[in-house]
Amino acid sequence: MPLSSLYKGVVVHRRLTPTAHLLRYRSTYCLFDVDELQKLEKEIFIFSLNRWNMISFLAKDLGFSTDDLKPQIIDMARSIGARVSGDKIKLLHMPRIMGFGFNPLTTYLFYNKEGECDGIIYEVNNTFGEKHRYAVSLEDANTQPALKHSKNKNFYVSPFFPETGRYDFSVVLPDEKVAISIKLESEGKHALNASFVGVRLPFSSPNLVKHYLTNPVSGLKIISAIHWEALKLWLKGLPIIKRQNKETNPQKVSLEGPTK
Repeated sequence: MPLSSLYKGVVVHRRLTPTAHLLRYRSTYCLFDVDELQKLEKEIFIFSLNRWNMISFLAKDLGFSTDDLKPQIIDMARSIGARVSGDKIKLLHMPRIMGFGFNPLTTYLFYNKEGECDGIIYEVNNTFGEKHRYAVSLEDANTQPALKHSKNKNFYVSPFFPETGRYDFSVVLPDEKVAISIKLESEGKHALNASFVGVRLPFSSPNLVKHYLTNPVSGLKIISAIHWEALKLWLKGLPIIKRQNKETNPQKVSLEGPTK
């Protein structure tokens, strides 16, 4: 049985200030074991690595080449000072469906030889084609059910929030369930809660068909929902906040190392 799996769950965005607003939708993430991507391609005919298929994983979506992915991820993590062993790497990520996909958040999970998580990288994507990676090194990762850590916000995600602020992360590592919760503090106020909670399903052709191919425009629905909710917020009177850095590069990948 593959070490990779699916997590069927719900995404919730709850805005608290200055106008209350709620966005909730069902979503299914894949937890990819990087070491077995090629094996998955051989065993599951509707899944492909770095090429088109009904369901596909493309390294370029993460900013990497089609060469061996694992050392590229380790080099990226260590280049920003993340203290990770990289013996095992798992990605909580949504694949492309029929060639289309959008990942608001991809989570890199690094494990040592003892099977303990020793680092996390959160890759946040905005709808402008940019991404920012927040790296966290973990110590005593198994001492509590939920891992908690904070990072300064340094990325333009929503036009209704400034680029700056603070994220407080809470993570239940993938097992029979997974939970990622992000609290945003903006301009000194608790402004937003965002979360994904999912339950584990085997990575199999029947489950991929059921949770992806029966809804082949899931990525499009996510982008549509984001823009539709943005329109509703604008109609509620929320002002558009312009980014501080006006030089936009569609290929921009910005990095932020671990908190000391």
